[in-house]
Amino acid sequence: VDTFPMASLPSKDGRVLFVLNGGYNPPSVGVVDIATGQMTSQVRVPDGWLGLAMSPDGKRLYVGGGSQASVFELEYENGTLKNGRTFEIVPKEKRQHQDFVGDVQMGPDGRLLYVSLMHRDRIIVINTQSGRVIEQWRTGRRPYRILFP
Repeated sequence: VDTFPMASLPSKDGRVLFVLNGGYNPPSVGVVDIATGQMTSQVRVPDGWLGLAMSPDGKRLYVGGGSQASVFELEYENGTLKNGRTFEIVPKEKRQHQDFVGDVQMGPDGRLLYVSLMHRDRIIVINTQSGRVIEQWRTGRRPYRILFP
């Protein structure tokens, strides 16, 4: 792994572990082969904070984009990650210091992505097919983690 591993998530087949790194080096997501312990792939992301979620088919990984007020979609195939789409929650020209994305979780239906906008005390819902914000609601103070029963 790289500096300051912040979150991890096993692949659907259990063969690799995705690790979100922050810290001294630029933020990145690495793929660690569980059998060998070696990092097999790594991509940089503009920012990241705790949130990692996977699509039901295991082909897309979603990263909570921290101060970028975005969610980054990474494509995963044959052990390799590639940068994909960026879902902007708050456009860059309107972004303020309170616009900070923390956790991301795939909803139980596998189609909707739930995103914590921590310092705005909100949960944002993104349709992963269109990449659009379709709903949002207020929460208690600082929604740090999103959990489904």
